[in-house]
Amino acid sequence: MSKGFVKFRKVRVAKIATRQFLVAYGSIGVKVLASCKLTTQQIESARTVIVRTCNRKGQIFIRARGKFSVSKKPLGVRMGGGKGGIDKYVDAVPKGAIIFELDNVPLDLAKKALEKATYKLGVPCSVVYRHFAKIS
Repeated sequence: MSKGFVKFRKVRVAKIATRQFLVAYGSIGVKVLASCKLTTQQIESARTVIVRTCNRKGQIFIRARGKFSVSKKPLGVRMGGGKGGIDKYVDAVPKGAIIFELDNVPLDLAKKALEKATYKLGVPCSVVYRHFAKIS
């Protein structure tokens, strides 16, 4: 007998990033300073802020995506009856991971855009540069 579709279990977040901790694709990026679970809504709202601030110029690399489903039962439902339906999708982001990167944008404009985006995430973040990027 096959189980069929099985929903995800509780998402565990790693303490410290063992990969994705260097700016690899762009010249400037956003680093998360605490382990967290980012929802797809948080990632999307930060992306729209970056795109609007940069006036649709340059390239944006998003290294976080909603990988895990989180279920929730409807309000007012009694106990039992199995697991609830899928409510949202989250990504478990460890401390020190890079989640956004920008390239082909002037660094002062890119820094301004990424700082605005950190307010949408609800997690302590910092803007980091690639080691050979010229800081103006």
